[in-house]
Amino acid sequence: MGQSPNVVALQDHVRARSRADEGSGASLDLVARLFDGIAADEAITPLARAELARLRIPTLRAARIANDFLVNRSHPARRLLDAIAAAAAGLDENTRAEDASASAIALAVHDLLTDFDADLAPFDAMAGRLAAFLEERTRVEDAAARRIAQEIEVRERDRASQRAGAEEVARRLHARLWVPPEVRGMLHGAWARALAAAHRDGGEGSAAWQALVRTMDDLLWSVEPKASPEGRCRLAAMLPALIEALVRGLRAAEMGEEERDAFLSTLVDCHAHAMKVGMRGIAAVPDAPEDAAEAIVFRRETFAVGEQRVEEVRLAGTAEGAARAAAAAAPRLHPGSWIELERGARTAARKRLAWVSPVTGLFLFVGVSPGSMAIAISPAALAELQRRGEARAIDPTPLVDRMLTVLLAGLAPA
Repeated sequence: MGQSPNVVALQDHVRARSRADEGSGASLDLVARLFDGIAADEAITPLARAELARLRIPTLRAARIANDFLVNRSHPARRLLDAIAAAAAGLDENTRAEDASASAIALAVHDLLTDFDADLAPFDAMAGRLAAFLEERTRVEDAAARRIAQEIEVRERDRASQRAGAEEVARRLHARLWVPPEVRGMLHGAWARALAAAHRDGGEGSAAWQALVRTMDDLLWSVEPKASPEGRCRLAAMLPALIEALVRGLRAAEMGEEERDAFLSTLVDCHAHAMKVGMRGIAAVPDAPEDAAEAIVFRRETFAVGEQRVEEVRLAGTAEGAARAAAAAAPRLHPGSWIELERGARTAARKRLAWVSPVTGLFLFVGVSPGSMAIAISPAALAELQRRGEARAIDPTPLVDRMLTVLLAGLAPA
């Protein structure tokens, strides 16, 4: 991997200062200042900062032994610092010293302090050991994430069917202003559920779906004002078959018998009203309901996959669709990216992106602490949290590169 322009510029600065000083004093001064930056960096948890601080003197000694620390990413001491930061990426304020990641970091630092003298091999050994630990930790996390992903895919298919049913109802009701509230409520509720079940079983091309759609169209026509004798005759002729089809659909929606009978009784009144209004002549068409701006509300649901708890976060109602443009404009995340999520009154939690749904783009984030809750969040919901400052991407730049960039900014002429 090539050096970033900022780091290259800093390297040139260090070389120039080193030549001017005819020694390594400038480089060692910058290494010391790098540790000052680490100590002040709130992106690093206190536990990790404390362990990194213990490496200040050994790193200065290592930089004196091999004085290319600032310009060589493969420098053993630099590799160890970056490895510690990588292992600590998911640690947060809730991490305990006995957690596996914290223990691995502390043990690596302890062994380095014990083994290092004049040979840089212990730095390489500890960096390699932490890299192996991180690889195994990621493997275990990803295995758990795959099990969660399988459950999410089932839920997504179910949700897609629910959405298909709801949208089919909404399309028909949007332009039909005469539909009584009781009929609207039934269609938005029970009938949408029946459509969802048919969609799950066979899709929109299935006979069950098509039958439900035809029955819905007949029902909607039946409650519109009947201004002509032909319309009234047609309604009377179609009612037995319509009622039979409605009963089948409401049973498919698992509506209780008492609730079903109450709706059918109300429907009799709706048909009588349609006849009377039509015979009197239509004086005015009801006003179309105004589309009120929907407040952005998060919908949260917790479920379990084995012993793993998962919180699913979406935006409620149509706000999810309205926020898709914002989600598309948000910075793109890739598996392995880290974010920090505010958790209400609790301490912010750090999670790694382990999986992205190929169907909906849903993000699945996992934590490193045992028992930590996984987060499945829609792109729109994540974009809204980022807009509010309640979710932040964690800079993936290796620790030393990031600290050197900060140093460069401080060294630039005013």
